[in-house]
Amino acid sequence: MNKFKYLFTYQLKQKLTAKSFLVSNIIIFVVLMLLLNINNIVRAFDDGSDGADLVYVYNQTGYVNIMSELEVYEDEISSQLGTSGVYFEAIASFDPDSYEFDGSSAILVINQEGESLSADLFIKDLNVYKRTAIQNALEKLRQDYLLEDKTPEEKELIIEFLTPMDFIPHLTEDTQGKEILSGIASFVSLPIFMLIIFAVQAVGASIVEEKQTKAVEYIIANVSPNKHFFAKILTNFVFLTIQLLLILVYALIGGLLSIYVFGGYDMPAGLGLSDTIALSYGIDNATMDNIMKQLPLTVFFFIGFTGLGGLLYMIVMGFVASISTSNEDYGQFQTPLMMLMLGGFYAAMFGTMFGDTNIIIKIMAYIPVFSPFMAPSLYLAGAFNWIEALISLMILAGTSLFMYKLIMPMYKNAILSYSTDKMTVRIKKAFSRSKHNK
Repeated sequence: MNKFKYLFTYQLKQKLTAKSFLVSNIIIFVVLMLLLNINNIVRAFDDGSDGADLVYVYNQTGYVNIMSELEVYEDEISSQLGTSGVYFEAIASFDPDSYEFDGSSAILVINQEGESLSADLFIKDLNVYKRTAIQNALEKLRQDYLLEDKTPEEKELIIEFLTPMDFIPHLTEDTQGKEILSGIASFVSLPIFMLIIFAVQAVGASIVEEKQTKAVEYIIANVSPNKHFFAKILTNFVFLTIQLLLILVYALIGGLLSIYVFGGYDMPAGLGLSDTIALSYGIDNATMDNIMKQLPLTVFFFIGFTGLGGLLYMIVMGFVASISTSNEDYGQFQTPLMMLMLGGFYAAMFGTMFGDTNIIIKIMAYIPVFSPFMAPSLYLAGAFNWIEALISLMILAGTSLFMYKLIMPMYKNAILSYSTDKMTVRIKKAFSRSKHNK
C-alpha cells in the first residue's frame, strides 16, 4: 500500500508542478477572461457608427419628472456605450395591440404599480447594451421616485428592501433564452473534449515512455501490474478533476470581474446576483432566471460527463499504450479511438441545432463513446431533460466500470510484452492470456 501511495503521489506531484501545467492554466485563464468579457470588449470598441437611437416614452404614471430625469440619463448612457447612445422623446398615447415605431428604435412604456414603477420596452432595433443601459437608468429613476419626499429613516428602509424593477422587453419573437442556451451548448463540448484529450494523452505517453526506457520493469518488480494501472488511471483522473475545478473557478472569477470590475455599470441598490448578471450582459430578468435555474444541473452534468468520460477513455487508452512499444505504435493504435472522440465532439457542436427532433442524435448521446461530449450540450440546449441526461450518465458510469474490469487482467499480461505483431494480434494475445491466467 505504501508503494502504491508513493507511486500515486509522485506522479500527481510531477503533473501539478510541471511548467506545462502552469503555462496551460495561464492560457486557459486568459482565454476565459476574454470570452467572459466579450460584452465589455465590444462596448469598449464601439465607435458609435450605428448612431444614437430614438426611444419614445409613454408615461402612464403620475410622476411628472420622468422625462426630465430620463434626459439627464441620456448623457450617462452615452458615456457607458461610447459615443453611441439613446435619446428619449415623449409620446401622448400608445396602444400595445396596434402601434407603429415611426422612426424610433423602441417604445418605452412606464407604468405605475401601487407606489412603485414598472416598464415595458417594445423593441424594433435596439442592441442589448443600449437596452441594458436603459434598464439601469430606469432602476435609478424608480429609486428616486420611491425616495421622493421620504424621511431618512424611510429612505433607509426602502433601500434595504428594494427589489428589482419589473422590466419586460418585448421582442419580435420570444427566443432569446433558447438562443442563448443553444449558443452556449454548441461550445460546451469544446472544454470537455480538450480536457479528455489532455488526460488521455498523459496516460498513454507516461506508460509508453516507461516501456521505452524499460523503467516499467523496475516498477512492476516492486508494484503489481494491477496497482500500476490503477495508479496511472487514478493519478490522471484526480489531475483531470483538479483541472476541471480550476476551469470552473477561472470562469467564476472572469464572470465576477466582467460584472463588477470591467462592466462599467453603476448597479442600482438591492439587485441580486441573477439581476446583476442580466443587467451586465443585456439579458432580461425572466430569461436570466431560467438560465440560473438550469445552472446547477448543468455544472453537475459537465463535471460528471467530463470525469467519467475521461475515465473511460483513459482506461481504454491505457491498455492501448500497454500493447505499444513506441510512440509511433501508440499514435497509430490510438487513431480509431481519436476518430470516435472527434465524431462525438462534432456531433455535440452541430447536433444541438436539431437534437430535440432528430432521433439519431439523441440515440448517439446514450452511447458511452459519444455521450461525454453530446449529453451536456443536448441538456443545455433543451434537447435532453435531466432524466435523459442522468440515464446517459449512469450508462457511461456502468460502461467505465465494465471496461476497467475487462481491461485490468489484459493490461497485466500486456505491460511487459514487447511484441511487434499487428494491433489485433496483440489484443487477442492479451485477451487469451488473461482468460488463461484467471
